[in-house]
Amino acid sequence: MRIRALAAWLATVATGLAAVWSGPVRAAPIVIPQDVVFVADSGASITSFGWTQIKGVMQSVNAMRPPGLVERLGIVRFGTSSQTLYTFQNDQAAVTVNGFIDDLAYLNSGSALLAGVQDAIALFDAQSPEINSRLMVVLSDGTPNPPLTQNPCSLTNPAAVTARADLATLGVETIVVMVGPDRNPANLGCLYNFDPARVFAIEDVLNSASANHDAFFSHFGPTYIDDDPDPDPQPVGVPTPATALLLGAGLLGVCGARRAARTPATA
Repeated sequence: MRIRALAAWLATVATGLAAVWSGPVRAAPIVIPQDVVFVADSGASITSFGWTQIKGVMQSVNAMRPPGLVERLGIVRFGTSSQTLYTFQNDQAAVTVNGFIDDLAYLNSGSALLAGVQDAIALFDAQSPEINSRLMVVLSDGTPNPPLTQNPCSLTNPAAVTARADLATLGVETIVVMVGPDRNPANLGCLYNFDPARVFAIEDVLNSASANHDAFFSHFGPTYIDDDPDPDPQPVGVPTPATALLLGAGLLGVCGARRAARTPATA
């Protein structure tokens, strides 16, 4: 009877220890959402083929987004003028965004690049919470038209100078995708800080075998911050449930051996 009682007591202790310590406890990571604005060139110099490629890039990014609202997309299209076509408040379901992009028409007109950048800034300012990371993706050949008023890197146009200052104030990261038969990346250098790691040929972006494909997509997605890098350790002085069970088995064995030694042998 004593052995049975001891066994029941040890089982109770092991269960209690399992509740006290069931392994390391790690807090869920903090998620910082990302807001992305595509600034898409629909001017004549892009060509209709280039416009099809631009839509392909936007759809590829959309398809790779994680579920939920941790990566939102906005779309600005510019030709002779610029227009914000999709905002962060529009339906962000991947299938909806994909269909919208699929239906975007090619304007085949001028290239109001600065106006497109200004519209992206306005969208970030109006609908992107300060805590979110912000990414502007310019898809263009780098040929603003007219060049005197629509060059975002102009040093003499006050509107361009203000736009660059606004991007810095809002903490907007910019990457550039070069598209079209006549490309001038230097004209957009101020947007990507002349950093070659932030400017991409559209063929590389659309080619999954290209190293630059992976480099491009590395800019997208929410940021996860581990707020608890050192999970709660086992409480000091408290054995694990498995240890308790092994200890119990040993005690039971000792008690059984002693009882057997005290029991007289029968003929």
